[in-house]
Formats: sequence, structure tokens, C-alpha cells
Amino acid sequence: MSRLVYLTLLVAIYSAASGLAFGDPPQEYRFTYRPLAVGDQVHETVRYTIDMKTIRSQAGEVIDVNDQMAVRDEQAVVVRLQAGPGETARVRLTYEQSQQTTQPRVGAVQASDRPVAGKTYIVARKGDELAIADEQGQAPPDEEREIVSRTLDNLGKPHPLGVFFNGRTMTVGQRVELPADYAAKLLSAWDPALASEPLEVILMGTERVDGQLCALLHTLPAAAGRRSPIDGKFLVELATCRPAVVELRGPVNSTERRGATGVEFDIRRKGKLQVAAHVVHTRAK
Repeated sequence: MSRLVYLTLLVAIYSAASGLAFGDPPQEYRFTYRPLAVGDQVHETVRYTIDMKTIRSQAGEVIDVNDQMAVRDEQAVVVRLQAGPGETARVRLTYEQSQQTTQPRVGAVQASDRPVAGKTYIVARKGDELAIADEQGQAPPDEEREIVSRTLDNLGKPHPLGVFFNGRTMTVGQRVELPADYAAKLLSAWDPALASEPLEVILMGTERVDGQLCALLHTLPAAAGRRSPIDGKFLVELATCRPAVVELRGPVNSTERRGATGVEFDIRRKGKLQVAAHVVHTRAK
């Protein structure tokens, strides 16, 4: 974060928390949750950028080091369908783009489509399980099923941000901790140890995204008591409580042990991750 942006944030926080300059009343905004209805469409564009060093060691001795940058670009469209008997939700999911690009420190750039690229799936929630089929009604390969399951793991359940913000009124400068399950899902991508850490944001004001008025929620500057090392912003539609823009960045640190007994080895990953998502919601006519 540049010094100018940092100082601007501090001024905005101070002004809002002290009753606003010039005696203006605090600006209040109310959130209303609207779940997806049959026929609604969601178009999501996401880019993950990770600059990672992976160190493999055994008995304290480094075996190899892999240093590279990877970028995943994905565009997916979800259309809410009429649920069938025994289903709580049903959607059609199309991956318009899903590509992975890697750039080693030494070597050529490698780009490849992920297994779901260009494919469409019909996904339904039946109890605790997701029923996933391709356009022909056949079960997809396990690798594709795993990717689809991660994309729609919350299908048929209330969106945690919707439940949290529904009916809530916030003033500019007000702080709030995001729901623990939502924060855990986000933070575990950076470092599993962060999954239990609270993610606190502050309401900075509003912005319009694709014609919708959104609350601008920003992580706290470090000097304002931020506990999580994740930095970024959320733009949440006031009329639906659905995120329209998510931009986050932070450090990645994780260690895991692999291998059979007696030949275990450790894998440590260290680097930086950035996530940028833009979501367009289109209501059924």
C-alpha cells in the first residue's frame, strides 16, 4: 500500500469515527439480502496470481527448490434452474474460460486449459450431497467433479454474507468482523493457520458497480489494529448482499509432511497470493 493511499485511509477512518467533519451526520446504509431466484444469472470473472517458492526437504536437508509464478484465469456463468423433487437447488454451470499459466524463474511460460474449460454441468443439491452431471446427464471424471464441487460448494445454502448483512445498517467508518465461516474459507487459501483468525473490515462509503449501489468495505490499515495480514476490499451490493468485487492480497505460508513412515519429507510453500473477482448478477425478466 502506497503512503498516499495509507494516509487517505487513516484520514477517512478518523473523520468517520469522530462524528464527521463540519458537523455532517454520519452516512448510513442498509443491507437487504436477496437469494438467487429461478432464471437469475451470475457471471464471475476471477484471476488468481501466486508468486510461490516451494522447498522440499528431508531430515532438515533441502532436496529441491521450485520458484515460479502461476496465474489462473476463469470465467464462469451460473444460471439458477427450477429444482427437482428432493432438491433444494439446481443450476447450470458453464466454464467459458479456465486456464492455468505458469512462469518458472528459468524456463518458458506454460499455458494450458483446465479440464472444465468450455464445458457445462448441471448441478443440484440433494441433502448434504451435490449431484453433478455433464450436458448429456453423465457423471464427469473425478478431476472435473472436484473442480465443480469447489466452485459450487455453497449451492442450496444461504450465502454467509447475505445472512450476516441482511437488515443490518452501517455507518461510514464502522468496523465489522466478517462471518467466521466465510473468513475461514478465504483465509485458508493463504495459510491454514489463518483460518481461525477474524477478518475485520471498515465501511469506507459506496460505489456503483454495473449500475448497482455497493458498500465499499476495506480491510483495516495495519496501524488501525489489523490482525490479519490480508489486505484488500469487498464491494457488496446493498440490495442483495452479494459480493460484486473482491480484491485481496497477502502472504502464503504453509508446511506439510508427506511420504511413508521412515521416508517422510517436508514441503514448505512461501510467497504471495492475489485474488481479483468481478461478479455480475442479472435478474430473470
